[in-house]
Amino acid sequence: PCNNEWACTCLPCTSDTGTDGEGNEGVGACEAKCQQGQYSATGLVGAGCLPCPKGTYMGGIKAKQCPRCPAGTTTQATGSVEMFQCFGSPALSAGGFHSCGVLRSGEGACWGYDVFGQAGVPTAEGGAPYEWLSIDAGSFHSCGITVDGVAMCWGQEYAGKTIPPVPDNWGSVYCSKGYHHTCGLSTTRKAYCWGDSEYNQTSIPGLCQNAPFGVQGRPCTFDVDCASIPGAFCEGQDWLSLSPGQFHTCGVQLTGEAHCWGSNSYGQSDVPADVPRWRVLSAGHYHSCGVTEAGEGRCWGSSVYGATDVPQDVPVWSSISVGRFHSCGVTATGGARCWGSNQDGAIEVPALAAGSTGWHAITCGLFHSCAVDG
Repeated sequence: PCNNEWACTCLPCTSDTGTDGEGNEGVGACEAKCQQGQYSATGLVGAGCLPCPKGTYMGGIKAKQCPRCPAGTTTQATGSVEMFQCFGSPALSAGGFHSCGVLRSGEGACWGYDVFGQAGVPTAEGGAPYEWLSIDAGSFHSCGITVDGVAMCWGQEYAGKTIPPVPDNWGSVYCSKGYHHTCGLSTTRKAYCWGDSEYNQTSIPGLCQNAPFGVQGRPCTFDVDCASIPGAFCEGQDWLSLSPGQFHTCGVQLTGEAHCWGSNSYGQSDVPADVPRWRVLSAGHYHSCGVTEAGEGRCWGSSVYGATDVPQDVPVWSSISVGRFHSCGVTATGGARCWGSNQDGAIEVPALAAGSTGWHAITCGLFHSCAVDG
């Protein structure tokens, strides 16, 4: 602020205070700054600092808005201070022939094909709804995380895919496109996959746990079939996200390094070697896609119907999701694009609702797609 109108020297506020705009007079113009996990119209307490809403975070101070979590994730509470507090999935998840989502109230809902009970969201004792962090729709089963970090799965049971290996402390659970396997992350970024391991799709790069002497603590590789040992499971460390495909799985570690494992009949597990760091990967049936650290969209595997033909006129992508024969993505500017097979209108992106600022996330099922606008 300026203290002398005749010989003005602008003096700085203290490090924990600031001003809104220029030309302020007197030290009284200096206000305390909103802290990490907060924001206000000016970034200062005078405008009323509020906690960052769910699905956003702020690691700095004096913020006027909180950036959204990466597409496909949200936070467990308001006031988050770093991106790594983002877990789970956005409001919607497209599965095999059903879809699931979480309402703003925290109540979960699933709809569509329900022959195995995959659309029947569990309720608490007495029928009261759980408060959900996220729900993910698989091919014939669904899984979700409550706000208390408890993982639940329902629908078709096969090879233990609906039975999480550890009881609680979950941050994310993923079963979309996974026929008979499921994956998840703990709040400490430990990674697990469980269920059918015929193609080694549950052999996440990590160490075998809860196993007999001689196998306990050994790396989970094809010659150490941890998944075949009753009660044993692979535990990975420091993962950002996971994506189960039909018979393969892809994931990104906190370092940005990406891996795919399991079936590779069409090259769907061959992550491009020329990309050192990735933001997110999505595993489908016969192909996989991802977004690099620089925002480039890449797809590999079966190119039938043009499912791997990423539109070249989009310079930066926010996310890409993969279905059976189609793919969809959200651009950095909030646009949405889909390509590949248009069976049942899966790539026909609808017009944005009036007043919407753009698309936030998009998710591909087998033959349908769902999206969330902003």
